[in-house]
Amino acid sequence: MKHTEATILKAIHNYFSSGYKYSIKNSFIFRFDWESDYFCVNREGYTFEIEAKISEVDFKNDFKKEKHKLFIQNINKRLRPNKFYYAVPRDLIKEEEIPDYAGLIYVDDSHATIIKRAPFIHKEKYDYRKILCDKFYYQWLNNRREKNILEDKLESTNNRIKNFW
Repeated sequence: MKHTEATILKAIHNYFSSGYKYSIKNSFIFRFDWESDYFCVNREGYTFEIEAKISEVDFKNDFKKEKHKLFIQNINKRLRPNKFYYAVPRDLIKEEEIPDYAGLIYVDDSHATIIKRAPFIHKEKYDYRKILCDKFYYQWLNNRREKNILEDKLESTNNRIKNFW
């Protein structure tokens, strides 16, 4: 199976959705210029960010992002998750290529396996509920809008079928 970001995120969601209080895909949680591929909060209040990568080039280019400097620095902990993982197709990246502050998850089909547990970048907890409430609300609005568009298309198609016969 050739993985896409979407198939990796689906496997990640399957793995992290049970036992975690909140989870959201492709959202800006920490900063306006930093999109988290997958963000979740466990029941203890610790935050996890999972970055999905589908190629070695994609993985190497990720280190050009400002967030990796923040992971190493001990400032403004609200702008960093408690733990950070890379999720990749099996054997795309080796464990020794992963930075000390990150973990590694292999994805096979729709199954995710933690290969290297991510250490805590920091253990401070921040209440992300307001930010997440806004994100979930806008996600709900977009889903509702898409549902309405699909219903309109379905009705239009049904009318064309009735008129055809």
